Amino acid sequence: MPDVPVRVYGLPEGNPLIVKGNYEKAVLKDTDIVGLEARCDNPEALITLEVFVNGKSRKKVSGNRWLTTGDIPLK
Repeated sequence: MPDVPVRVYGLPEGNPLIVKGNYEKAVLKDTDIVGLEARCDNPEALITLEVFVNGKSRKKVSGNRWLTTGDIPLK
């Protein structure tokens, strides 16, 4: 469902960032922890959040409607 808007919170672009389809962004953060949250009004849409730290996948979660990565240590 590439045309379904998903609201992503926790990115430096602002809250929320509205994404339709795929979104990939490299971010340098001066913090020890990051956490992302995504919400979608369509219960049929599958949301996947994956966080990489220094090129390694630290957390990958998938689900419908509401999703969070929880706190992910960056250091």
